[in-house]
Amino acid sequence: MEITVRIPVAGDWVRFAGPADSNLKLVREAVGVTIAARDGVVQLAGQEEPVCIAKAVIDRMVELAARGHQCQPGEVQDLIADETEDQAVQIATMDEPELRPVSWEGDLEVYSAGRRIRPRTNNQLQYVEAIRHNDLVFGSGPAGTGKTYLAVACAVHMLKADRVRKIMLVRPAVEAGEKLGFLPGTLEEKVDPYMLPIWDSLRELMGQEQMERRMARG
Repeated sequence: MEITVRIPVAGDWVRFAGPADSNLKLVREAVGVTIAARDGVVQLAGQEEPVCIAKAVIDRMVELAARGHQCQPGEVQDLIADETEDQAVQIATMDEPELRPVSWEGDLEVYSAGRRIRPRTNNQLQYVEAIRHNDLVFGSGPAGTGKTYLAVACAVHMLKADRVRKIMLVRPAVEAGEKLGFLPGTLEEKVDPYMLPIWDSLRELMGQEQMERRMARG
C-alpha cells in the first residue's frame, strides 16, 4: 500500500520532520514502513495497517508543527504508541454496534503545550468512552493513572463545544479518618487543598485567564 502526504508546513519543515528528518526516521523504524520525503511531500509504502498508523502519526505531527511546536523524539514516540493502540482497539471493536447516544463525536479537542489530550491505555480509553456514553461515571484506580485529568479534559472539551453551559466541581472533601473541623481557616480554605488536582488540571487545559473569567461568571 502506498500513500502520498503533502506537508503544508514548508517553512516549518524542521519542526515537523526534526533535524535531518530524524522524526520521520523514527516513525519509519518504529512502525515498519518505507518513508521518502522530498519537496514538502512524504511518500509512505508498506503493509496497509503500518501505513495507516504512520499516516495518522504524520498528520498529528503536522498539526503540532503548524502551531509552531517543535516535535521532539519523545513526543513522536508517544504519538506512535497512541496510534498503534488506537488501531488495535479499532480492529477489536469495529463490528460492535453503537447502542447509546454519545456526548460528543470524534477525539477530544483539548490541548496541553500544543499536544492533543488523548487516552493512552485501554483502561483510559474505556474510561473516556464511558464518559462519552453516560451521564454518571465512577472511576477507580491507583494514583497517577489519569482519572481526574481525563475527567477534567472531557468536561473542558464539552464546555468548549457548547455541549454544556458550565462545569460543576464536586469532590469528597473528607478522607477516611479526617475531620475538616480540625483544620484552620474558613470552610473554603479547608476544602481548597482537596480541589488542587482539579484546579491544576483546569488551569493547564483552559489557561489561567479563561478559567478565572468563567469562574467569575459562575
